Amino acid sequence: MTNLRLGEIIKSATEVNLRYSASALNLSKDYLKAFARAVTNEDTPEQPEDREPEAGPDPGSGTKSESRRPPLIVAGRRGDIANAAFAVNNTSQMSGTVTLQAVGDFADTKVSVDPETLTLKNGEGAIIRILATIGNKTPVDEDHPGMVIIPELGLQIAEFVVRRLADPPAKKKPTNRRPTSKKA
Repeated sequence: MTNLRLGEIIKSATEVNLRYSASALNLSKDYLKAFARAVTNEDTPEQPEDREPEAGPDPGSGTKSESRRPPLIVAGRRGDIANAAFAVNNTSQMSGTVTLQAVGDFADTKVSVDPETLTLKNGEGAIIRILATIGNKTPVDEDHPGMVIIPELGLQIAEFVVRRLADPPAKKKPTNRRPTSKKA
């Protein structure tokens, strides 16, 4: 009889523990989604997640649909440190620290993000810079797309394009010609 009672207690404790773990997991998931929305300045969804999104307006109808920012341009000549910048704001009620990373195939150009780690409290903002040291072997006038991501959240926060500009034409050296005198 006591074995039966002990089994019920263990079963009940396990059930409570599983419910607690599931609730903690859902809370963490909601936190990450809210933080991601805050960093990318997205509006809070107006419908529950379990509902299918309704069809939006026709893109050709002239009404505002989802707007996508054009990519930032990071351009320079061989050896230059080219850069671009964008702003992020924390509009959520939470604060947190995230890692920023530039990803893409940049063909001999070293690309980094400054700062690499970002901590924002509620209402704070920051300027993020994309720095690209243009390499000697980077093809001229060829676009190399990339993006800045937050790896912990699997979130893309900015798109950019790295481009090597043509080197300026070589300056001609002045010739040291002396005027010749004519003898009669």
